[in-house]
Order: sequence, then structure tokens, then C-alpha cells
Amino acid sequence: MASPHPATEDGAPAGLMQSLRRLADTALGVLQNRLELIVSEIEEERLRAVQLLVWGSAALLFFGFGLLMLTLVVILLFWDTHRLLIAVALGILYFGIAVALAMGARRRAQRPRIFSASIEEIAKDRDTLRDV
Repeated sequence: MASPHPATEDGAPAGLMQSLRRLADTALGVLQNRLELIVSEIEEERLRAVQLLVWGSAALLFFGFGLLMLTLVVILLFWDTHRLLIAVALGILYFGIAVALAMGARRRAQRPRIFSASIEEIAKDRDTLRDV
């Protein structure tokens, strides 16, 4: 009499092997999906960093031009009376502004962890698998 579950070459039931293959296929699909999400996040972060660098560099360049022109105007206004004092005062002012901006940039550089969306999705996957 034939068995209701045909066996494979190694003696395991065919239904079990098929289930294991489907499980492995599903696990690989989930892994591929998560890796694609990570790659997408890396690409987005790279593009954002390049854009930030370009825009920031252009802003700094023109800010420097404007500051230089304004400094020259102020020094020319006080040329006959206190040109050295004004030049030193403006230098100290610019140094103070530079320190404040550097501290602000450092504070803004601290952002959420990279791959946070991928980590959240993997955590959801683990929770789903625990509930099964």
C-alpha cells in the first residue's frame, strides 16, 4: 500500500521538504527586501550629503563676499579716525560668530541613526515571527 505522503530520497516526507523550501524562499525574500531598503537609504543619504555640501559651499562663498564688502565699507567709514580699532573689533566679532556657528553645526550634525527605517522593519519582522 502506498504511503499518503510520498518520501524523498533521504526518507523525509515530500510535504515537509516543500514547506522547508517555501520557508527558505520566504526568508530570502524578506532578506532581499530589507537589503534593498538599506541600499535605498544609503543612496538617499549620499544624495542628501552631496546637496548639502554644494548648497552650503555656495552659501559660504557668497556670505564671505558680502562680509568682506561690508567690512571694507565700515573700515573706510572710520579711515581717518579709528580704522585699526574697527578692523580689530570686526575681526573679534567674526571670530565669535564663527565659534557660535561651529557649535550650532556640531549640534545639528547629531541626527537619528542611519538605517533607522531598516532597523524598524526588521524589528517588526521579528515581532511578527514571534507571534506565529
